[in-house]
Amino acid sequence: MKIMIPVVDNSAHKLTIADGFNTSSHVCLYDIEKNHLDWIEASKIIRLTGNIAKEFANQDICGVITNHIKFMALGLFNDNGLKVYKSRGTELERNLDLFRNRKLEPFTIHDALTDSGCGSSCNSCSSTACKN
Repeated sequence: MKIMIPVVDNSAHKLTIADGFNTSSHVCLYDIEKNHLDWIEASKIIRLTGNIAKEFANQDICGVITNHIKFMALGLFNDNGLKVYKSRGTELERNLDLFRNRKLEPFTIHDALTDSGCGSSCNSCSSTACKN
């Protein structure tokens, strides 16, 4: 099983967690069993094929560590069986250590809404699902 983490790039800043999947073109895949890291283009994992659950299953991805996640993306990941964890800061290795020691908290709907500025009123949200 693997954990997917958005990173700034796959070279100079590959050990820096990006602000989220929408700000990164690369992800780090951490293989839990092998304790191995791979960096790849996000587009090779997150394809718009219509079946994201199948894409994650094909890549053996069971979870995500991220700084920020949009409400709808959190729902998509959760609906497809992925656990989403909040990173602590941007250091990849520190967060993987926290993950291995079960010290990362799951991302909640409240966290995603707060991050996006939602929660106080629908006028602060750009989501059409929220306004309906």
